[in-house]
Amino acid sequence: MQVTPLPGAALSGPRSHRQRPSGSSARIGPSRSRGASLNRPNRLSSVRDGGGGHRDSAVTRFSMIIRSHNANMKIRHSLSAPSIRTPILILLVFMNIVSAIYLGLWGLFFLTAHPIVITTLKLFAPVPTGIIYMGLCVWHCVDIGMIVFGTHRLHQVHQAPRLVASFHLKCVDSIRIRCVRRLLLWFAKHEIIRLGRHALVVVVLSIHAHHVSHSVVDDWFAFTYTLLVAFYCFVTPSCLLSSHPFIKRYVTLLNDAFFHFLLSTGLSSFLFFPGVYAYATSLTLPWMHHYYHDLVLTYRVLVSTSVGDLALFVFIFVTNHLTLHHLTHVALSASSVAQLQSMLVQKNGTVTNLNATNHHTDTVRKIVDNAPPPEREPNAPQPPMRQAMPQPGPPLRPASSRLSMFQGVASARRLTGRAILTFREQQTNLPFKVFFVINVVWGVVLVVAACSGLWHAPCAPGCLAHTSPWFAVHECTCKAFELHCVKLQLENASTTQIERVLLDLDDNLFSLHVVHCDMLPHGLSSVVLDRFRALFLLRIEFTPIGAWSHGTLPPTLQVLEVRYCNLTEVPHILDVAHSDNLPSLVSLSLDDTTISSVPAAMAFWPDLMHVRHTVAPNAVDIARV
Repeated sequence: MQVTPLPGAALSGPRSHRQRPSGSSARIGPSRSRGASLNRPNRLSSVRDGGGGHRDSAVTRFSMIIRSHNANMKIRHSLSAPSIRTPILILLVFMNIVSAIYLGLWGLFFLTAHPIVITTLKLFAPVPTGIIYMGLCVWHCVDIGMIVFGTHRLHQVHQAPRLVASFHLKCVDSIRIRCVRRLLLWFAKHEIIRLGRHALVVVVLSIHAHHVSHSVVDDWFAFTYTLLVAFYCFVTPSCLLSSHPFIKRYVTLLNDAFFHFLLSTGLSSFLFFPGVYAYATSLTLPWMHHYYHDLVLTYRVLVSTSVGDLALFVFIFVTNHLTLHHLTHVALSASSVAQLQSMLVQKNGTVTNLNATNHHTDTVRKIVDNAPPPEREPNAPQPPMRQAMPQPGPPLRPASSRLSMFQGVASARRLTGRAILTFREQQTNLPFKVFFVINVVWGVVLVVAACSGLWHAPCAPGCLAHTSPWFAVHECTCKAFELHCVKLQLENASTTQIERVLLDLDDNLFSLHVVHCDMLPHGLSSVVLDRFRALFLLRIEFTPIGAWSHGTLPPTLQVLEVRYCNLTEVPHILDVAHSDNLPSLVSLSLDDTTISSVPAAMAFWPDLMHVRHTVAPNAVDIARV
């Protein structure tokens, strides 16, 4: 006897009207191979189109949607327990609060900071950057309101189902080019977008970790930051290898949120908040010794000094918020699904399956499962198998992308609570394994780089601060050096010997402090000044300088302090006007001198904002802002 085929078989053009061969029968009742059809969609037969070529199987695509849907339902069912959901929500509130405060303070700093601070930090576009940071702060505050005040219920209950890796079925069906359609489906099946996003985040964080190792003078911060990036390369791909949906989707998202928070705002807060407190409680402008080292040198790696840095920081902060927002969405939707289930049970008086929610009725038609056959005695004869009778059904839409196309597919039957708890995704495929190996190798490289930053060559006596760049084990990158001729036993040394000590330092020296060096009556020579082309601060104290007329100031020098040097005239190196190499000084201090006036050439210096000129025993401050 011939039987009318299931409606799901009518999805493939002309072959949909073919009937089963004679003698075949269909058993009424739940299928015993539903798990196999869900876990192994590649075994489903593909269908040929009219042109004779293979096209993507609609049943395979539907199995991908069912797998993603049931995995999300399993996660929401597991998160419905308050013992699991409540700690996650508390952690989300904490991370959003810290991120909002961090971004809000930076945004306020960019918009209201003193021009001297903005110039010394070399901020790029401070006003637009401040507006962007304030917008990100408000974005985090919205998520806090969603968790605390429950504003999520209206838009969390009604949501549209999405295909794996955010490819909707109708978007794929709208593409007529077969190779492009197959490529998109391959992307969706192997979640290439998720893997690519993780790879992009790793690249950006690695670039930032490299900048941190070259700029921050705190070894623990650079080491910890690089080590966290390495752990991020280890943990997330390991979770993606799991076939359990709770680990592969939710635990991976939880790890991403944790690492993104630490690497974007969490770890940087330990450097930023103490500096903000010191700056806010200071009664005067922070022209103090530790400001140049602890604030300027460190903060330059926390702010954007170019358009590339701005894009990098915005990407890190936006990725952090999107991850926290997605985790908030998943945690809150679990509560919404549980409430919706209880409402359906109270309204209908029947137990509703976990994935039979009203927010899917716009795309999934009800598929009524036939009741299983009643249990019979062990020795009772088996009743004859009934054969399905042809019954008219609603007309199908061949070109539709709705899930109602698959009413008769056995894989479309709703899973029970027990089936959801035991549901497994498909086994890990080759792209995930290759992705895991690449991340592990790069993570090992980062661990070695972080450790190499701690194992550097001994620094010269007088080095006050140094950085920990990667793989620089045979040198010391000193950033702040104090040439104290008395402490270094150079009182009777010649000028050549003193300059040799300076020439042995790293050429990226940030600040130089010269104290009690009587053998420098003519200041620093042009050989020394030309070597340190990244010098930011130069302080000379208790060193008698008669005439300093040779050489030019480094183009990056912004702070110059000459104190207690018995100056009788302004050094000729500062008497520069109408030149292509005007000094980039922002602050100039000439303390305890007998100079009666400063050169008029300083009026042509574009960046000079603060001049301090003191004549013993009285002091005179000249400020130009």
